[in-house]
Amino acid sequence: MCFNSVVGIEYTSDPVLIRTIKTEAGLKRGKSIKGIALLNNELFIVSHSESEVEVYDSTTFEFRRRWQLNELSNAEDAVSCVRNRCLYISDSRENQKMILRVDSEGKLITKWLTNSEIGRLSVTDESTVVLVVHDSSTLKEFSPDGTLIQELDLKLCGVIHPMHAIKLANGHFVVTQGYLGDPIHRLCEVDTDRKVIKAFGSEKGSGNRQLTNPTYLAIDREGSIMVADAGNGRVVLLGSNFEFKREIASKNDGIQIPARIRLDELNGRLHVGEYKTGNRCLLIYGIK
Repeated sequence: MCFNSVVGIEYTSDPVLIRTIKTEAGLKRGKSIKGIALLNNELFIVSHSESEVEVYDSTTFEFRRRWQLNELSNAEDAVSCVRNRCLYISDSRENQKMILRVDSEGKLITKWLTNSEIGRLSVTDESTVVLVVHDSSTLKEFSPDGTLIQELDLKLCGVIHPMHAIKLANGHFVVTQGYLGDPIHRLCEVDTDRKVIKAFGSEKGSGNRQLTNPTYLAIDREGSIMVADAGNGRVVLLGSNFEFKREIASKNDGIQIPARIRLDELNGRLHVGEYKTGNRCLLIYGIK
């Protein structure tokens, strides 16, 4: 997961909206946020079908600069790795699906093809890159330079249309599944033998044990899990054993359709990429 070192935090039941960032891509062209990354005290925002990346101060949220990445065409996600001081962006250009590795100034370090598959990303504690592919229901783990380490066919354990995945310290993966008309909307822990160890949710719904289109995940150092429950307009907090804790932010706090989330554990902040048309922006909450 490649976070900054931190002892752990307690989450308030009353999140405070600290700042709303309306990107130029969102304001002028109505583009949704596809990636949120934190690196070197800076916040990087990647937008749909944009080759420019906007950069903000991660503490004051003041705009710093933007840089052009000519290789970037149609991003699906962006993450950072503190250890290797770089960003990873999943992107598609015509029939080529790839992951780009760039530095904080937008210089391309390397890129690799993903076998015509694109999806959302996470970075592990070993600094490897996890790609989960919605259409084929597969999970791939790559080395930092793009060598394929392992590939899991998630259909074999009933995980159809996975949306996001994060690797745990025990080598298992926490995966979300469920899109639009799918019957199952849940969060599950999957081992490398493609067995579901435990799960949260089943049929889609809005109850305390239900999810609807869970799009994205964040996991802190203590193992607490945050789920962007897009269909219900909320971010749900679960314990490490998948027990429901509470809604950490909801429509009452200004969220409509959370498409991406990023946890700034060091500062006790949650970044939420809002997808709702006409309000495509980044919402930053104090949750410590």
